[in-house]
Amino acid sequence: MNNKCFASTMVVFVSLATWAHAGFLITEVYTGVSGDDGTPDWFELTNFGNMPASTLGLFYDDDSRDPTNNYALPDFTVAPGESVIVLIETGASSIPLFYSFWGLTSGDVHVGFTGGGSLSQSGDAVYVFDGNTPGANVVDSLIYPSSLAGRTGTIEDITGHGPLTNSQVGVNGAFQSVGTTGIGRIVGSPGLIPEVSEGGIVAWGNNDSGQCRVPAPNSDFVGVAAGNEHSLGLKLDRSIVAWGMNMFGQCNVPEPNADFAAVAAGIYHSLALRADGSTVAWGCGDAEYDYGQCNVPAPNADFVAVAACGAHSLALKGDGSIVAWGCGDPNNYGQCNVPAPNADFVAVAAGRYHSLGLKADGSIAAWGCGDPNNYGQCNVPAPNADFVGIAAGRWHSLGLKRDGSIVAWEGSSSVPAPNTDFVAIAAGRWHSLGLKRDGSIVAWGGTSYTVPAPNTDFVAIAEGGFHSLALKGIYGDFDVDGFVDLDDFGAFAHCLSGPGLRAPLGCARASLDGDVDVDLADFAIFQRQFTSAH
Repeated sequence: MNNKCFASTMVVFVSLATWAHAGFLITEVYTGVSGDDGTPDWFELTNFGNMPASTLGLFYDDDSRDPTNNYALPDFTVAPGESVIVLIETGASSIPLFYSFWGLTSGDVHVGFTGGGSLSQSGDAVYVFDGNTPGANVVDSLIYPSSLAGRTGTIEDITGHGPLTNSQVGVNGAFQSVGTTGIGRIVGSPGLIPEVSEGGIVAWGNNDSGQCRVPAPNSDFVGVAAGNEHSLGLKLDRSIVAWGMNMFGQCNVPEPNADFAAVAAGIYHSLALRADGSTVAWGCGDAEYDYGQCNVPAPNADFVAVAACGAHSLALKGDGSIVAWGCGDPNNYGQCNVPAPNADFVAVAAGRYHSLGLKADGSIAAWGCGDPNNYGQCNVPAPNADFVGIAAGRWHSLGLKRDGSIVAWEGSSSVPAPNTDFVAIAAGRWHSLGLKRDGSIVAWGGTSYTVPAPNTDFVAIAEGGFHSLALKGIYGDFDVDGFVDLDDFGAFAHCLSGPGLRAPLGCARASLDGDVDVDLADFAIFQRQFTSAH
């Protein structure tokens, strides 16, 4: 149900049939590719009107444009801003194939089928008529050249009025298909793609297991975490939403799904920190991949932060010590062996085979990396000082400096210029993200993909195996109501800790300047954001 841009429509003295269909425009076409097409050819019809409209009485033809030799469209009632996908030259058995190929469900978009000739990769057209008699009217048409056909991106007309383009990941909500074709995965935007606003999650990259399909309603999120092929979102009401691969139960959030303060995602498991300081772990449902990473050590109390990756989990205690567990993997590389003195830590990060801890004095401790193929991800560059943030990927590490620059070592070491004004970092399998003070995101590395437009108003980031997540928001808007007001000031005042002191539990978003404390520097930013009354 594709939320395209709305357009007003004026129709005067037309038949009732034409009026009923006046809001429909063709917004996307898939012409197939060389080799295995993955799915039949299809086109998307979107209702740009301001009332529900029916596809009953509409007919399809290709560039022969013959209203007397065309094919009836499936019968759907389509709400304003929603779409229907019409599969061409096929039958009902192809409908579940389409859903599987795109990682969608029947709740995401209407899908039906019609007869007629398939679409040519040498250039063709889609015509939709309001009847099948010589006097039938053309409701809409889309004529495309060969230069846009047979590509890895579908043909899009996002407004219904041109120009035609090939879909690109992250642009207008387009994403990669789950299924593959003769030339690889296809990029398109069928289905529900609402504009993401404050409190919503933007997801891009590999979508093999649906990890980029944020469940509706995509709103009221305050935190994100990305695993290898699954994703987690923390809601304003402190519940957790999980989606993507669930082979090991990593998306089965334990009951009661309430009172959570933070989330973390590994390859086979998930972690969450409760408001009472206890840690909940789930997943690891396959004995072959259960390395003890879900067995939270006793006493399960007084935790203030969590981190997860492949075969191990980390949790930071309120006293500044780190607890590490898992690592039962025969390929254990020492990532659970926290170096002495295990004290004065203010943040933790878990990589595939290594771990990082940020000390209160701004230095980073790194451990693990006992692999003979060590990439140096534990070799913190000198000077090991003035760090305020850490992130760990598969083979690389990142450190955020107090001056807003990023230090990267091994695997993803080329931070794009200008290396300034960063407030948060995230590391994935081979790629990295940096969140700028202005709310934009910089991505780099082997599979960083394009950050979806508009690249603005982000407040949190997370990296998975081959996908990325980012949370939209407004700095200082803690209750996610679209305003920075007195309600938010109360939350901010509760989080004030003073220079160099860790903020209280649940106050990570109150550190507006990206360091570990909530002090007068953060208050200055809060004042600039303050909007007072609604």
